[in-house]
Amino acid sequence: MKSLRLAAEVTRLYLMLFVLCAAVHAQDWQAAFAKIPIRTQTFAAHLTPPVELILTNFQPTAEIRAIVLMPGAADRLYFYDWGQVTLPENPTLLDAITALTNKAGLTVFTAPPFLLLAMPYDNPRDPLSVAPEVRIDKLKLTERKIPSRTYFIDRSYDRLVPQTEKLTRLRIKPSRTDAGSWHFYRLSFVGYNLTAAEFLRALAYGTKTTVQIQKRKAVFSELRQ
Repeated sequence: MKSLRLAAEVTRLYLMLFVLCAAVHAQDWQAAFAKIPIRTQTFAAHLTPPVELILTNFQPTAEIRAIVLMPGAADRLYFYDWGQVTLPENPTLLDAITALTNKAGLTVFTAPPFLLLAMPYDNPRDPLSVAPEVRIDKLKLTERKIPSRTYFIDRSYDRLVPQTEKLTRLRIKPSRTDAGSWHFYRLSFVGYNLTAAEFLRALAYGTKTTVQIQKRKAVFSELRQ
């Protein structure tokens, strides 16, 4: 009985520590975003303007180096006009994100180094996996990087295939001419100093896909929920 009580107490302590760490992370990015000024007090919560405002003004923090618009949030902003958003005086990036999420019913997931603008039903789990026969360390996907800033607004998957192949040195499937990607969501994201692995994850988060690293190729597949 003592051992069971001890195990339960240890489990409880681990859960408390997990919740505390999650809260600290949330405070970290929010505190950092509250220090990033923006120059407008009003913006339209429809189509690309709100996304462009957030991505353009984003600056990397210790924890967050990229913001990705996920498919559910894209649908919410592109199919519905939520009117004008009014921000307080001396607005910050945190003000803009908070106001937009409240206005359009969006949510925010953190999956460092990513901040994901999403709907609650979007999937924030790591979309990247590695086939059993692949030696991931040999591919150097965490060593190859895009220096400085990467920025895309409403960009189609096929237009990013050549850049992705050059960065990862893998064949990307579907290819840029493959009809298999016709239903992929268009991409809107910004990132700083992303590794090849992080770039693949950003593409998957933004296109509602998963990506598996196989021998000499990376395969994107539509996410079934």
